[in-house]
Amino acid sequence: MKHIPTFEQFIQESQTFITESGMGDVHIMAQEASSFDKFKAEFIKEYGKPKSVKELQQLEAWLQTIWKENK
Repeated sequence: MKHIPTFEQFIQESQTFITESGMGDVHIMAQEASSFDKFKAEFIKEYGKPKSVKELQQLEAWLQTIWKENK
């Protein structure tokens, strides 16, 4: 089974900080997006692109969980 990192693991590994109110914004972003790709693009535009392919894969897995929660 593929390991999906928790939000806390993502933050620790990428050195990015998103506040709790920011988490609410991420969920709103997911609700308003018409597709997962648009959601991912909007998130990267807002919070920046990960520095490595591994971080991008982890981010995508994490965003998928949020996407599924909101759809």
